[in-house]
Amino acid sequence: MAEFVTLTKAKLEDLYIKNQLSVPVIAKKLGCSGHKINYWLGKHNILKRSISNAIYLKYNPNGDPFNFTPPKNPKEERLFGLGIGLYWGEGNKANKNIVKLGNSDPELLKVFIQFLVKFFNLGLKLLAQRVD
Repeated sequence: MAEFVTLTKAKLEDLYIKNQLSVPVIAKKLGCSGHKINYWLGKHNILKRSISNAIYLKYNPNGDPFNFTPPKNPKEERLFGLGIGLYWGEGNKANKNIVKLGNSDPELLKVFIQFLVKFFNLGLKLLAQRVD
């Protein structure tokens, strides 16, 4: 017969809120089911994260990887204007989680990549990832 385990509010707040561990990770760590963790979260009135927030935390454990660096001189202002213009005119805005351009001109794409790398600190490795 399974042992009845009581999880304290302090323990769950430490694991789920402070350390931002997921329900499956907490369950594995404590040697119980995810259902049990969800039960105790509800019992202690600890609000669960949304699925999108949970996925974001899973893939970005060190915090938000995106930083905006504003243009510092006229040359950078020109690149920034080009990048914004390219996205505004050529960008696919149907999915708010993906940045795509509808143009395949290699020179135009190079400028857009320079814009993303310069102002949003996106490395080329990240830019090479595709989510289709």
